[in-house]
Amino acid sequence: MMLSLRRSIVPLVALLLLSGAAAAEERRARPWMGVLLGDPHAAAAKDAEPQPGVPLAGIVSDGPADAAGLRARDRILAVDGVPMRTVQELIAHIREQPLESWISLTVQRQGKERQVRLRLDERPTRGIGRLSIREGWIGIAVIDLPEKLSRHFGVPEGAGVMVADVAGYSTAEAAGFEIGDVIYQVEGQPVRDSGHLNGLIGRGGTGNTLEFTVTRSGVEMVLEALIVEVPESDPFRESYGN
Repeated sequence: MMLSLRRSIVPLVALLLLSGAAAAEERRARPWMGVLLGDPHAAAAKDAEPQPGVPLAGIVSDGPADAAGLRARDRILAVDGVPMRTVQELIAHIREQPLESWISLTVQRQGKERQVRLRLDERPTRGIGRLSIREGWIGIAVIDLPEKLSRHFGVPEGAGVMVADVAGYSTAEAAGFEIGDVIYQVEGQPVRDSGHLNGLIGRGGTGNTLEFTVTRSGVEMVLEALIVEVPESDPFRESYGN
């Protein structure tokens, strides 16, 4: 059911494989945080208010950021007390640090600031394409809605998916999702189709919560579900082709 982010992580925004710019530095060991930088949904929210710091689009499993407890959708506001406003500033700052050094991060997570200590590691030189990203899951399977059904349920044009199944004992079940619910917003962002929703959940950051705006029997409600890591046996993976 869920979109697998492990299949290809390179196209996502920027993998923080921090390196020197000069060719001579290519042979030098380079410090690495193990994150994807940027907001993959920024284009869809281009009219939204600018947010401070540098957003994290994903966390490499078992990398330095993972060990430090960083999550997707965290925003790095400062490193060692130095404000970070752009991806380029963050890359430049990390590139100057010695390998295996500790850095102090000021991180914004779901509106609250926290301090995180992270130990830089050496960037992998091989197997980059085999690195896996922590993928989020709540335990629902969804299907796209034909235009006529979207109008029937009163959801905005071009938005909305229907819940086709809910995994037992999942965080979606605990949040109150039911078969037949129509999800049309996540954190206030319109949901275009099932692939879009899967991406929002998959990159939502394990340990975070997401707010889903749904309609049920004509009544609008907001459900909040905790994002967990995809279980080893995803009950929907084969049934829904993911």
